[in-house]
Amino acid sequence: MRIDGSGNVGIGDTSPDQRLHVNSGASNVVAKFESTDSIAAIQLKDNNGEAEIGAIGNDIGFYPAGAEKVRITSSGNVGINMSSPLSVASGYGALTVGGSTGGGIIFSNTSSGHGQVFANSSQLTVDAFSTRNLTFQTNGSERMRIDSSGTLLVGTTTGSGAGLEMSKVHGVRSTVTNNVSALFDRLSSDGDIALFRKDGSEVGSLGIQTSGFYIDGEPGHAGIRFGANTLSPRDDGADANNAINLGQTAYRFADIYATNGTINTSDRNEKQDIEALTDAETRVAVAAKGLLRKFKWKSAVEEKGDEARTHFGIIAQDLQDAFTAEGLDAGDYAMFISGTWTDDDGVEQTRLGVRYSELLAFIIAAI
Repeated sequence: MRIDGSGNVGIGDTSPDQRLHVNSGASNVVAKFESTDSIAAIQLKDNNGEAEIGAIGNDIGFYPAGAEKVRITSSGNVGINMSSPLSVASGYGALTVGGSTGGGIIFSNTSSGHGQVFANSSQLTVDAFSTRNLTFQTNGSERMRIDSSGTLLVGTTTGSGAGLEMSKVHGVRSTVTNNVSALFDRLSSDGDIALFRKDGSEVGSLGIQTSGFYIDGEPGHAGIRFGANTLSPRDDGADANNAINLGQTAYRFADIYATNGTINTSDRNEKQDIEALTDAETRVAVAAKGLLRKFKWKSAVEEKGDEARTHFGIIAQDLQDAFTAEGLDAGDYAMFISGTWTDDDGVEQTRLGVRYSELLAFIIAAI
């Protein structure tokens, strides 16, 4: 041992450069502290206070101000404010932060600010300070981020300000058993709950309306409202009256099953030009009575063959010819329908139809 002229002490070293300089030479153990008490400690002290580093069995503890704050266990787990840090699978270490009001870890550097992770009352909070994003990566690429505005972005790094934005093959998939798969709750006011877009353009929406729920097509298109024991039509985002058709010439419903028949408005206050049939119209009505035929649908025969059932009605072309024979245009009468469209091959198609409620009333007028 040597004490030099400046007061440095060297043990195993003839040129100490610190107050205590220990050189163990080839030995791995530089200094050994042993106590008959349960803790063998080194005490560090300045003029403001003191701290200790001590051995607790095979663990190492750090004691600022005389109380244990950090422990490294013999298995490699690190506990901050935890004398028994959580252990994980063999071969892996764990960092456990505890405390009566929650523990936290702060990550910081001089170039990009800092953030922290802390837990309080079983709540985990990850906080990126300043205006920086909190990002998550796998396989070296960013997969998810929470931006400074609070938007959660998955599979994308830019958003429009929504709470959650995704860009994946399957944006959201929810699989549950015996429970609600998704819940959307709009508070206070009526309006849209979900909007649907195709290539950025709106194609439909779901929403709530007083005592009901609605499905709307894109702006300018039809929708439907589910009310109290009723289904009501909507058009261009609002309830509609006498504006919506059920089906169309090229895309028809097959059968409508109902307990009661349809109700047609017949109020005098909503009609004008009320007249009796002309002689020519009466003759057409008489002719139409003789035009009723039985027939089978071609589509039914293709599907069922000889099992296809027989129907009764009138041939629209025959009715059109009956009007023409009296110098009248069948298109001027609502009982006769003609619709034209272009099919998937670009070929123009025309289909004729009849409103039987008006046709039968027309025929009865001539009896």
